[in-house]
Amino acid sequence: MTVEAYAKINLTLEVLGKRPDGYHDLRSVVCPITLSDTLVLESSSFASSDTGYDDDLCHRSAAALGVGCAIHVEKNIPAGGGLGGGSADAAAVLLALNRMYGLGYDVESLSEKGAEVGSDVPALVLANAHSSPVIMEGRGERVRPISPIKLNFVLVNPRVHSSTKEIFSRWTPSSHSLNVTEIAEKALLTRDINLLASVISNDLKNAAVSLHSEIGEALEALKSENVLAASMTGSGSTVFALVSSSEEAIFIAERMKKRGYLAFSVSSL
Repeated sequence: MTVEAYAKINLTLEVLGKRPDGYHDLRSVVCPITLSDTLVLESSSFASSDTGYDDDLCHRSAAALGVGCAIHVEKNIPAGGGLGGGSADAAAVLLALNRMYGLGYDVESLSEKGAEVGSDVPALVLANAHSSPVIMEGRGERVRPISPIKLNFVLVNPRVHSSTKEIFSRWTPSSHSLNVTEIAEKALLTRDINLLASVISNDLKNAAVSLHSEIGEALEALKSENVLAASMTGSGSTVFALVSSSEEAIFIAERMKKRGYLAFSVSSL
């Protein structure tokens, strides 16, 4: 079986505080996008994967379902870029193995299984299954889908690897006078793109820029293109811009490539 594992961007990412278990309480709109890894899965008596990662989330997904599978991954999603590549692969494995072996899990149950694998996996199970943005809360285990919507983006990766652990260690608490995730959800439901653009944000941006100045430079480069909004996804290093059309996304992505960035024109699923 061959499947696509779709990346994500965080249209909002609010860090609400540190939990007693060491994780952070988050609130986010997670949006699946058309950038993807390609996975080839074959039945096997045991689980194996060729990702080469020490913490192989694909292998962990197969183990969570208790089935064997040989998994080959063709990587297109930049690693360490805040795009959820490893988690997207894990979510795709959960969905694919459920079909391959006729396990009978519904999407919500698979999402719960995903929480055993990694914090971003539950949201990406729902996002990939419903082809829609998802509200994510807690450490990532509380998720619910929003209605699908067509949005166009430019992704710019400054070719640095951002460590989630390091970024969170530099995060400092700030007040949340507005629930930007709630406002973003309303904007998505009402198709109000201007309202959405006004609340696109990421509480980890300052921490990431303090560690990697290249992220800030890439963000300023995007903002100079008069985009609707620009922000960072996840803990970096990829930044993105919301634009008004696919043609504009292609045009700006090409301009970013000429400036030496790894850039993609994408849309929401």
